Amino acid sequence: MDIVSWENEIRAAFRSQGKEYTPALRELMLRAVDEATKDQDKYRAVEVTNAMQRYFWQKVIEGKTFGDVARVQQKFGRSLEENYRMNSGPFVNLARAYWTYQIELHDDVFVEHIDKWIYQALSALEVKVRTLFFPMPGPAHVPVKMRRAAQEECLRQFAPELDIQEFLDENPILKAESKSGCMGVVVVALVIAAALTYFYY
Repeated sequence: MDIVSWENEIRAAFRSQGKEYTPALRELMLRAVDEATKDQDKYRAVEVTNAMQRYFWQKVIEGKTFGDVARVQQKFGRSLEENYRMNSGPFVNLARAYWTYQIELHDDVFVEHIDKWIYQALSALEVKVRTLFFPMPGPAHVPVKMRRAAQEECLRQFAPELDIQEFLDENPILKAESKSGCMGVVVVALVIAAALTYFYY
C-alpha cells in the first residue's frame, strides 16, 4: 500500500468517526519529524493513531483486512491459518487485520517514509497491537493471566461486538503461553504494566 492509499485509510478512519482529516493535520503527517517541534507535534499525531485504532478494530469486527492476506504467506512461507492452525473465528480476524497492516506498512512505506509523521503515527498502532496480542519471543515473560486480562479489557473497549470469550479461549498464543508455564525471566511489575497498558492513551 503506497502513501496515498494509507492517506485514504486515514480519511476513512476519521470519516467513520464523524471527524475530519484536516489539511493542517495532513500537512503534519507528510512532514519529516523535526526534533525542535517533536514534543508538540506528537500530540497532534496521536489524533491519527487514535482514529486508526478504532478503525483497525472495526475492520477486525467486520472480518476485513488492510491488504491481500496472500502476502503473509509470500513473506513468511505459510498462511495464517497454517501458522495458527485455525480457519475462522475472532482471533483469525484479528490476525488477518494485524498482519496485513504490518506488511502493508513496513514493507511498502518503511524505507521511503520512515522519517515522516505518517509513518510514526501508523507504526505506533502496529506496536500497540503487537505488544498486547502478538508478542515477540524473548527472555521477558508476561504472566499469561495478566496478558489475558489486558486483552479482555482492550476487546471490551474497542471490539465489544466480538465474541470475547471465544477469542480468549481459542487464542493460540495464550494457549501456548499457558502450556509453557512461567519459564523465562519475569520482568518487574512496572515494566509489565507499562507494556500492557501501552494500548491506551
